Amino acid sequence: MTAQPSRSSAPIWRKSSASGVGADCVEVATWKSSVLLRDSRNKAGAVLKLTYGQWLGLLSLIKNQDAGLSRARSGLGPIQYLPATP
Repeated sequence: MTAQPSRSSAPIWRKSSASGVGADCVEVATWKSSVLLRDSRNKAGAVLKLTYGQWLGLLSLIKNQDAGLSRARSGLGPIQYLPATP
């Protein structure tokens, strides 16, 4: 039986298998009640913390190819920015 990570443990980051090796992309993790995003090439860098509603709104904008990503139109609301870890 494989141990499952607890919801309070460190996030488990993943990226799309379509991104390829060495490609510029973002990594995504679920953690507690949030979705976290970070640059795959700068793992110790800043992290964006979104609610699930904001995440779904962002995915909808991307799928609809809304290059402007206007928060006013999308209803994403304020997105929390977490500074890089020392």
